[in-house]
Amino acid sequence: QLQEKVLRNIKEHFERVVGRPELMNRLGGNVVVFGFISPETAERIFDLQVGNIQRQLADGHGIALELTDEAREVLLAHCTKDPWKGGRGIGMVLETHLINPLARALFAARGLAPGAVALVSDVTQDEAGRVEIAVDFKNGTEHGSAGG
Repeated sequence: QLQEKVLRNIKEHFERVVGRPELMNRLGGNVVVFGFISPETAERIFDLQVGNIQRQLADGHGIALELTDEAREVLLAHCTKDPWKGGRGIGMVLETHLINPLARALFAARGLAPGAVALVSDVTQDEAGRVEIAVDFKNGTEHGSAGG
């Protein structure tokens, strides 16, 4: 039913609003209608994407990334609060709330060597939207926190 309704509305849009029904013919059967992802699926996507970030950091720099349970829950809540954004939206929020602030913390850390551990323990966002994370570096580096 959802697919029929969406396709009907798209066709009507091209015919009545745009006034170019031939554009719908260009699309043909190439319109794919997706449903919302379930909370369980969103969490699985989140965990897979965090795992990819962890692998890339380990493979590229020899640094292990760990999240406290609290930091994981805060990130998960930010990443999955809007089902309209789907799976791609999870990655975009992770970039803003984890990758960018983590990159700043890593650049600011001195003396990180392969085998170091970056433990993200806190994720906060101020009213202006600026994201901050607290990162503890283990194996010979100082504690730091980074904003985004």
